[in-house]
Amino acid sequence: MNITLCEISQAVSGKLYGTSDKVIKAVSFDSRSCGEGVLFAALKGEKRDGHEFIPSLCTTGAAALCSQKPECDIDFILVSDVREALCSLARWYKEKKCNLKKTVALTGSVGKTTTKDMISCVLSESFSVYKTLGNYNNDIGVPMTVFGIENIHELLVCELGMNNFGEISRLTNIVYPDISVITNIGTAHIGILGSRENICKAKLEITDGMKEGSTLILNGDEPLLRDAAEELRKRYNIIFAGLDSNNDVYADNIKIGDVTEFDIHYGGGVYSAKLGVPGKHNVSNAVIAFSVGVECGMSPQTAADSLKKYSSHGVRQSITNQNGVMVYADCYNASCESMCASLNVLCSDMYGKMRKIAVLGEMRELGEKTMELHKEVGKCVARCKPDMLFTLGNVAKEIEKSAVENGFSSDNCFNYDDREEFVSALKNTVRSGDIVLFKASLLVNFKEIISKLGFETQ
Repeated sequence: MNITLCEISQAVSGKLYGTSDKVIKAVSFDSRSCGEGVLFAALKGEKRDGHEFIPSLCTTGAAALCSQKPECDIDFILVSDVREALCSLARWYKEKKCNLKKTVALTGSVGKTTTKDMISCVLSESFSVYKTLGNYNNDIGVPMTVFGIENIHELLVCELGMNNFGEISRLTNIVYPDISVITNIGTAHIGILGSRENICKAKLEITDGMKEGSTLILNGDEPLLRDAAEELRKRYNIIFAGLDSNNDVYADNIKIGDVTEFDIHYGGGVYSAKLGVPGKHNVSNAVIAFSVGVECGMSPQTAADSLKKYSSHGVRQSITNQNGVMVYADCYNASCESMCASLNVLCSDMYGKMRKIAVLGEMRELGEKTMELHKEVGKCVARCKPDMLFTLGNVAKEIEKSAVENGFSSDNCFNYDDREEFVSALKNTVRSGDIVLFKASLLVNFKEIISKLGFETQ
């Protein structure tokens, strides 16, 4: 980072106790990683308070500390709120120390990280890109993302997450995007916000950090975003992207196989594209990534060609052949929309006569909509018709009940409350020639179940 303690104290409106010209190279909220040149931010978390680890800094060699408490034996900056100080420092650092050509910010109910990675993949064909690592998309993760920007980077692609009103506004006012993206409006966090209309309103806070005339790329297949855009057109350059031909940029002629092939329509031209992951929802994400590339100055064909380099990782839409079993791991997060999208991929024609097994767990943070949305997933199971359905837990059992009520055979449904019995049943069922979808919210920890079955995640 190459900034002084004096600069930091001024940026965060803190009081400096120590050497004003000491140079800070990095910021960390993990005391174990605080060595020479590192500033430790003593954050208060839900379980632990970073101030507890201040005594250990003398042995790690940390350069300095940002703290809400004045007791310390090393150089420190005293602030009223460390979390707010991180945001202020990130805002200052990006404005004063970074030489970015453009900043792209994105949010959405489903597919944020996938779309972020697709956008970065496209842009990396022509630019040096820095992107949000993993899902560092809250008011700690976004500042830490900004602190990772180096002089070589030309573009920033930053993911913004939220659970409630005000959070996106806070984050967009750290990075001030030149191009903003909203991937979709789903039901994630509906238990907190109450309705899809409120979710849409919260996502649109991304415009709070945008200058007039900036570009806003919206999923034009979403009526809520279409309606909102009428007023937003007065201030921003609106681009609709999606699968419907009414969009400014859209895809058709979609052929889903080992490689997903499709045509992108833009500006009167048609550009052939390929994607190494299945599903129409990923084509929609790809069209958005293409649109960002063109807005950043790439030629349409270069933007389309670069999509073939995208690949998924870990437990996020990963499909791998392991000892004859196709393991479809998509259990980083789950909503009604993403559950149905994954089921559509599982049961698509591309997997032919393979036995299709859906292993589904609970969706979290749905509040009073919990049962209703699990029942909607059950209806999707009945429509898609996998060969077998396994569910874990009482809440996920609502998926099974709804599937049966809508015509799915009860003989092919298996619900377990006990995780070990669940794993044992799957071990006795899954065989070579099957494709198995694992889908649940992150806190259900299906990654552990995949591991116990002897499978690996990338």
